[in-house]
Amino acid sequence: MKIKILPSAFGNANDCQYLTTFLIDDVVAIDAGCIGLYGDPGIQSRLSHVFVTHSHADHIGTLPIFVETVCTGQGRSVTIYGHTETLHTLTTDLFNDRVWPDYSRFPPGNRPDVHFIVVDPFINPSFYPN
Repeated sequence: MKIKILPSAFGNANDCQYLTTFLIDDVVAIDAGCIGLYGDPGIQSRLSHVFVTHSHADHIGTLPIFVETVCTGQGRSVTIYGHTETLHTLTTDLFNDRVWPDYSRFPPGNRPDVHFIVVDPFINPSFYPN
């Protein structure tokens, strides 16, 4: 397993790590602080699963940019995993037509294909293997 901390600043990233994203094997992201600024669309399109630990701006900052880049209407989808409260914040405070478009209002085929999955053992126990 290869885990990489994505840089979130230009220059010496070791001194300036403002946003949080961990990339696992180039296909799964933990948090989305700087995921939308990483690499090019080809590199970003390898990612289809994003686990969001909480909804502070440094952990979700470029999630909308990433979704716009990856979900081009060509069958690509992104699944965003998080706690109930985190996903509620994303859908009411970020993807809300004030900060970023509410993609759930768009007709299928005319919007990014984004899925939200609750990661909470009390609400979705089948997510956790025995």
